[in-house]
Amino acid sequence: MEHRREYVWVGARFYFLLSFVDAYSRYIVHHKLLMSLDGVKVATELQAALETAQPQKPRVVHDYGSEFGSNYLHTRLWTT
Repeated sequence: MEHRREYVWVGARFYFLLSFVDAYSRYIVHHKLLMSLDGVKVATELQAALETAQPQKPRVVHDYGSEFGSNYLHTRLWTT
């Protein structure tokens, strides 16, 4: 599963479009429009994407952005 982060102009401000894409089929597994992007929000949305992909346990590929390197994300997802 790949992570993509885009900036989208809606109304009078930018939003983050966070999407999780199946690397094989290129199907969008999960997406969310966010006002800000941090480790807590990414962890919440990644968990939703992983639940959608059940029963498979996908490999997560990302760009090593700061939100994916957060201690919160590693504690919440990778150590369980």
